[in-house]
Amino acid sequence: MSNVFNWDLGSLSPTQKNIADFIEKNADRLPYLTESDIAAEVPTSIASVSRFWQAVGYANLKDFKHSIRESETITPAKKMKNMFNKIAADDLLCDMLERTAEYLQDTSYNLAREQFDLAVDKMVEAKTIYVFAPGPSEGLGALLQFRLNRFGVRVQTLPQSGHLLFESLVNFTPDDVVVVFSFFKILPETKVILDYAAELPCASIVITDRLVSDLNIQADVVLYTCRGQLWEFHSMVAPTAVVESLVIAIGLRIEHRALANLERLQALRKKYAHVIPK
Repeated sequence: MSNVFNWDLGSLSPTQKNIADFIEKNADRLPYLTESDIAAEVPTSIASVSRFWQAVGYANLKDFKHSIRESETITPAKKMKNMFNKIAADDLLCDMLERTAEYLQDTSYNLAREQFDLAVDKMVEAKTIYVFAPGPSEGLGALLQFRLNRFGVRVQTLPQSGHLLFESLVNFTPDDVVVVFSFFKILPETKVILDYAAELPCASIVITDRLVSDLNIQADVVLYTCRGQLWEFHSMVAPTAVVESLVIAIGLRIEHRALANLERLQALRKKYAHVIPK
């Protein structure tokens, strides 16, 4: 994942990583924000924001803003994002559609293409793809499994929590890939899965809404997708688009195998239509 700023994650506390993540997503707004504004939106204390600048190598907020002007980090895509944020919608549907367009654009801008291509490579080569999709991401995991199974790709979902997770981990092999959905915060189960995958080693792919996170270090591949700010309603539109893009990309790579499996599926439906009608 390519960040606008070069954060040293190893030296930052969890609170400082939250501040860094906020700045990464709001570089275009930063020139107009005070420390009080940042603290309110992260949220954290003003004192924590004040200490943050020195932790990342700057004297204060003014010094950091000066560095942004010098490096020209305010991009056209982020300016467009800022414009979407300021639109006063006349109705809920219009507002939701505009926000969805913003999330998709943000995802397109920040999701590193080389990471996406690497994820496709690893999933195509995998013997089995294990998927960990807890909580609100459960539907995304089910979608990924359903679509890829149609192509003849072996996909298994992992238990969302508890000791049953170990029953699946024990079957991991170096020829497998694990796909982890990790939104908002890193769950203990996510840490266990990534730690064990690294130990085997087994390739790991994380789909997350955090630009600044320990996941950037712990996983082999990190795919960013925007769901909105921490304090907003979290949309699953952009994550769904990323999942569907993975499915199509994998299908293109194994086209003959995928089409052959779909033809067998259609033949089965036709053969047993009198038993299980559509």
